[in-house]
Amino acid sequence: MIGLVGFLSQIIVGVEARVVPLFSWLWGFADRAYAESPPSLHRVPARSLQGVAFILWTGGVPALALGLASDRIVAVSLGAGALLMGLLASLANAIVVLTRLWRR
Repeated sequence: MIGLVGFLSQIIVGVEARVVPLFSWLWGFADRAYAESPPSLHRVPARSLQGVAFILWTGGVPALALGLASDRIVAVSLGAGALLMGLLASLANAIVVLTRLWRR
């Protein structure tokens, strides 16, 4: 059951990286009274934050799985910490996207 919750949480965080820019672009377009187009969706995200989040998630998931499978507290802590830092990097990227697209 815990594995299913973790899997669904990863899907939500992964989809969030695609849905937030689209939502923000549409909202920013509406805020400009549909007269002026917001910046392109491809130029808005902070690529460095996306890369950091990807690396942390890519390393954190196997470390957490290895720690849980081998009952090693250090690996569980490192994996969970990497996932938390990846989530925070993704959140920071979402804030960057929102501020760039909602700015008038």
